[in-house]
Amino acid sequence: MYQINTEILKQRRIEKQLSQKELANLIFLDQSNYSKIELGKILPKMDIIKKISDALDISPNQWVKFNDNAVYNFENFQNHNFININYGELISEHPGLKELISVFQKLSTDIQQVLTIIEQLIQKEKR
Repeated sequence: MYQINTEILKQRRIEKQLSQKELANLIFLDQSNYSKIELGKILPKMDIIKKISDALDISPNQWVKFNDNAVYNFENFQNHNFININYGELISEHPGLKELISVFQKLSTDIQQVLTIIEQLIQKEKR
């Protein structure tokens, strides 16, 4: 199992000048669930840890501590097939993306599909 350092998480969010709601929207999570993570009431799943870390431009190792007998560590976690998007970097490069993510979130409950669409739009823009 693992533990999270909620103080580091909150401090980094504030440094990035994001409200809980804004960060939750960036990672396609309900604000109340994000709040519970930041308060230490629930442990986020691995994909959410990665999304939070990417959005806050912070290494998971800075705010997540695995027990010695943990099945996961972030070296093997990186090998999983999650879409590799650094949300914080994208938002700074594409100011309109924040609103687009919010619209997608309202339109779709299939987060993986939304992330795929965003990744395709980014790749198309790079061409």
